[in-house]
Formats: sequence, C-alpha cells, structure tokens
Amino acid sequence: MLVYHEDRLIDTKGKNYTNITTIVRDVLHAGGAGNGMVHVFVEHTTACVKILENELLSLADIEEHLNDLAPIDDPYLHDMIGLRDVPQDERVNGYAHVRSLYFNHSETLPVQSGRLQLGLWQTLFLIDLDGPRDRRIHITFMGTAKETT
Repeated sequence: MLVYHEDRLIDTKGKNYTNITTIVRDVLHAGGAGNGMVHVFVEHTTACVKILENELLSLADIEEHLNDLAPIDDPYLHDMIGLRDVPQDERVNGYAHVRSLYFNHSETLPVQSGRLQLGLWQTLFLIDLDGPRDRRIHITFMGTAKETT
C-alpha cells in the first residue's frame, strides 16, 4: 500500500472560495497515485473543504444564505474579547465560527488510475470564512501506486 502526504499553504487572497482541485490532482501525480482514496483536510476552524459546483451564481446563492444564517454584524459572544482568555488583538470572527457549522473541514474522494474522481460539475473548494489568510491543507493519498509500463 502506498501512503503519500503533502501539505500546501494556500493564500486565499480575500476570496471565500478557492478552487483546489488542480492542487490535489498535482499532488496525486507527484505521489504516483494509482487506485485508492485521497483525504483533504484544512487545519483551521474558520476554513472548510467542500465539493461544490464552480458556478458564480450558485456560489453567490450560498454566500447570501450564509449571510442570512450568520450575519457578519450580528453580536456574537465569541467576539467579546475582553471576556476571553485570548490576546487583545484576537480576530473578531464569531460569524465565521458559526458559518463553519454548515461545512466540513475535510473531504475524502476516490482516485482511479491516478485520477481524482469528480462528477462533471463538481469542484473541490477551500472555503475561507474569515479571510484573507494563509490556510494550510493536508493532502493524503492511500492506495496503490500507479502502474508503470
């Protein structure tokens, strides 16, 4: 069994949705992936990994829905920095923590013959709920090595 792992630091550049599909495909290629599964995990509580359709209006609908569920300007207990045991320059981002409840921090996807198996309209996104920031993702392939001819 082959296990291959890479970490990547992603600069979200102020975008809420960063397409990371190509990054994962590149890691699979570099690692010599054959058949198996790839696990993608983001190590931040206000960032998520999700399969979505890469369509501008669909992403706008999601953003509007999140704004209805957890508006940025609502009062959040998390934002009462003086009541918490944290540095005084801690980010005020209670809305981002609430929004993260609606997403996963990881996705596991099938890989066949070294190729990521996604549907026609599926794209793997890093969702930054409190950016712009650098976000670290962990990409781990588990399976067989690619057959060489």
